[in-house]
Amino acid sequence: MKLLHTLTYLLLSYLVSAPSAADEVQLSATTFSDGSHQYYHELLLRALEQNGHQLSFDNISDKSQQWITASLRRGLLSIHWFLQTKERDELFIPIKVNLTNGLIGNRVLLIPKNSQPIYDNISNLAEFRELNLSSALGKNWYDAKVWKHNSLKYLEIVKWRNIYSMLESKNRGIDYFPRGVNEILPELREHPNLEIEKNLVFSYDRDFIFYLAKSKSHLQPIIEQSLLKARDSGLMNTLIEHYWYENLSQLNVKHRTPILLKTP
Repeated sequence: MKLLHTLTYLLLSYLVSAPSAADEVQLSATTFSDGSHQYYHELLLRALEQNGHQLSFDNISDKSQQWITASLRRGLLSIHWFLQTKERDELFIPIKVNLTNGLIGNRVLLIPKNSQPIYDNISNLAEFRELNLSSALGKNWYDAKVWKHNSLKYLEIVKWRNIYSMLESKNRGIDYFPRGVNEILPELREHPNLEIEKNLVFSYDRDFIFYLAKSKSHLQPIIEQSLLKARDSGLMNTLIEHYWYENLSQLNVKHRTPILLKTP
């Protein structure tokens, strides 16, 4: 009888302490019609799943960066990926795990067709600066601070998705649009009247991280732990290769002339 009671107690103790069905995590996040969100959503989904959590998204489509920033501050949006900055670290809850292995800090230029000869003899930042060209950048993008810090001309555009047509027109005072090596090929397919500059890669030491709304701060340790496991297990690299290997291969990044930019 005593043995039976002992076995019953051990069984009940196990049942009480055993992990329950996967904890559900619900997040509101942005999607974009060009599919540029897909890597970040799948990384979150699979990282949390690998760590025993079930993620569901409440998707909000095609919003501007200004809207995303304001909505994250107000808690209308749960999470988004941004370049890490001190200001964002104060406004939101940072999840300090780099998301692209530094790819987003390597930028190549979208330029109007037939503009390539302008760039053919450039070998360093000083020579590029002497061209006196003007970049188009989204309003309040971190890139604007980088371009200013390196004494490069730029215009900030509130509705940044208008930049493509502005660049195509050749009469809006902008000469090029720097894009991450993981972003530019899908964008070129949508804007075939532009082309990719062939020789240069602009590099600075920053990466995307996820930021949570402060109302979701309780999820920070769960997501951070899940992303660290995804990085260490190779899941992150697998997804980076799946989504962006073609881009890196076609852009021939390793053989481009590096233009090194300082960050503020």
